Amino acid sequence: MGTHMEIINESSGAIGCGIIGVVLLSLIWGSWRILNWVWLRPKKLESCLRKQGLNGNSYKLFFGDLKESSAMDKEASSTRISISDDAVPSRVLPFIHTNISNYGKKSFTWFGPIPNVNIVDPELVKEVLSKNFNYQKTKSNPFIKLVANGLTTLDVWMERVVHEDMKLGGITLLEGVIVSLHVMLLHYDREIWGDDVKEFKPERFAEGVSKATKNNQASFSPFSSGPRVCIGQNFSMLEAKMAIATILQ
Repeated sequence: MGTHMEIINESSGAIGCGIIGVVLLSLIWGSWRILNWVWLRPKKLESCLRKQGLNGNSYKLFFGDLKESSAMDKEASSTRISISDDAVPSRVLPFIHTNISNYGKKSFTWFGPIPNVNIVDPELVKEVLSKNFNYQKTKSNPFIKLVANGLTTLDVWMERVVHEDMKLGGITLLEGVIVSLHVMLLHYDREIWGDDVKEFKPERFAEGVSKATKNNQASFSPFSSGPRVCIGQNFSMLEAKMAIATILQ
């Protein structure tokens, strides 16, 4: 009887040790994954981008640039503007506009622990939009539907996530990096449109988009491009022509 009880106690002890071991391993594994997500991987991605000549703010634990970006958005929206003001990019995209002004066109920002590479080169924008399977749309947060159902959210923004290591314009982008296509900034680029870029001059398109963009049609993407081009493009252009014809009559 005594021997039988000893065997049971030893078995119970072994099972208990096994359970404790599994719990400890799970805690260690979980802690490692969290550490990798909030610090190790972001720093690795940051190092990779900086070695290739890209600049941006240093990564801040967990939040990245979110606090600074939110503060700039709040300040911009609280500042009154008149109809004659021409500061559209700095008003609509204050943080991105400031970031590119400080670090140049080869720059990145932080959306939490994820780096967002700013794309303001028309050819790179065209390449990203044409490779739909390589650069896919970011997934929307399911909680947004609970608090803001019916509102237009992420699907209108030009962001794509890299699902595998890729090269874009000579830059190696590691898996998980987000590329942000700032088409608005392209439409306000003096190097493309000239010093009168902020003036309303529909006549610049009198000889077609190709002529206006100096044979670089990727510089003008109001309807996006590639496989996901807006299906209302031709209809919108037809309506615009009809409206102008009616006004001229």
